[in-house]
Amino acid sequence: MHKLQIDELKELLEKEKQNSSLNTEKWKRALADYQNLEKRTQQEIIDKVSSETGKLILEFLTVYENFIRAKEVYAKEGVNITGLEGIIKNMNSIFSEYDVKPIDALGKTFDPNLHEAISIVEDPNSMKI
Repeated sequence: MHKLQIDELKELLEKEKQNSSLNTEKWKRALADYQNLEKRTQQEIIDKVSSETGKLILEFLTVYENFIRAKEVYAKEGVNITGLEGIIKNMNSIFSEYDVKPIDALGKTFDPNLHEAISIVEDPNSMKI
């Protein structure tokens, strides 16, 4: 009688060990899935912030260029441009914080990775800006 109970208990213990191993493996997989999800989510947030920052900088750049053009026009007309110069200086500081630098493109070969075409003029002898 005791032999039968011992065998049953050993069998039950073995099943519980298998269950425990199975549950441990499931837990490890769930933990790994969670950690991967967390990393992926963090990367998606970083990518989204970077993308939106880039869009904002491009919009800000348009405003900056308008200030530059206004400064040039007002300077030619003899208007005091001290205020515009201060604004442009502040904008340059903001660009520096985000490591935005002007690209020296005049006279260089057009590179679609760096330059934006605003018009097309056919010139068979040149691909320069």
